[in-house]
Amino acid sequence: MIFGIGVDIIAVSRISVLEKTEDPFFSSVFTHREREEAASQKDPVAYYAGRFAAKEAVYKSLRLHGDARFNEIEVLAGRSGAPEAHLSGALLEHAKKQGISQIHISISHETDYAISYAIAETGDQP
Repeated sequence: MIFGIGVDIIAVSRISVLEKTEDPFFSSVFTHREREEAASQKDPVAYYAGRFAAKEAVYKSLRLHGDARFNEIEVLAGRSGAPEAHLSGALLEHAKKQGISQIHISISHETDYAISYAIAETGDQP
């Protein structure tokens, strides 16, 4: 059963001005593994923009309000190459309390924008 959905779009230019991964923004938003994965990408800025949109979308799908803990949402390529969201810390605890068993995400890029959708799903049957 769907618990919540989220969507976010971001202008890639918002990320390109912060290209330096030593910027405090990157360490507060992106995990070490995400930064490593970005370094292996043809276009790291587009990667970061897509991952940032995905984190926003996941946060919205969890129906949370207030300050987001984006470093507790890790978005990495799965075995198939498709992005997968993994939660930790307080966000993982919130998801467990709500019975969320899976979060589905999709990320798409265009020259100037990245967009992501997220669906948080519970184990309940309709």
